[in-house]
Amino acid sequence: MVSFNIVLGVLLVAWLLSDLIHGKTYLWQGYTRSEQPFGYWATLTVWAVVAASCFIYPF
Repeated sequence: MVSFNIVLGVLLVAWLLSDLIHGKTYLWQGYTRSEQPFGYWATLTVWAVVAASCFIYPF
């Protein structure tokens, strides 16, 4: 049976890839890659760390 953490991690990676493709992301407020690059990349870093923790934590 697949762990809930793995499923959540895959969903978060899919969300991260979608944000990379579209150039917009959202944490507390929306950020666009062209207008607010620091906020955009900082938010994507937060999402990437959370997604990675889903794969690392259960093991």
